[in-house]
Amino acid sequence: MFFTCHHVGRISVLPALRAVAVAVMVAGVAAMVLAIIAVAGCGAWLVRASGLLGRTDRRGVIAAITLSAEAIAWREVFWRDHSLQRRAVLTIAPGSGAREKNWPEDHFLDIVRWWSEHTGGAVVLLVGPVEAERGGIDRLQAKCLVASNLRLAQVATVLARSALYLGNDSGISHLAAAVGVRYAAIVAEIE
Repeated sequence: MFFTCHHVGRISVLPALRAVAVAVMVAGVAAMVLAIIAVAGCGAWLVRASGLLGRTDRRGVIAAITLSAEAIAWREVFWRDHSLQRRAVLTIAPGSGAREKNWPEDHFLDIVRWWSEHTGGAVVLLVGPVEAERGGIDRLQAKCLVASNLRLAQVATVLARSALYLGNDSGISHLAAAVGVRYAAIVAEIE
């Protein structure tokens, strides 16, 4: 099994959580994301990972979104109310516009467990109207801090303050890239 990452190229799957810890020490966050996803078992999924705001696309355009002062103020209250100020926050969005594009809930749960155990961080679960209607994320909701009924500006500020974002091929994943958070987007190979 292999993953394709547009910054790293082709890498082999790491066989155990011990390898994850080594990858984090050696190569940092990008390797950690790929490693924990590898441990969770992607199957026929591709992982796109990226780094910092300020990178340009093929046309030389810098992706950027200006966050509103009102949304930033809301986020600071959210962070304070949930004691997130000094914690590494992983934000996940398990939904997308099509159910067949969604990574299985069990894989997200593996990541949530790993993040909690190895970083001591918190996991924020973004739940939009589609996820709320479709369901299938009950176990994730029980393990994460759920953020639902948010305006897009609020979602953008949550993403921007997060240490890392993980989600399916969705609009929220594109928003994560635009606000500059380190991210991994899971992309289904649909034939």
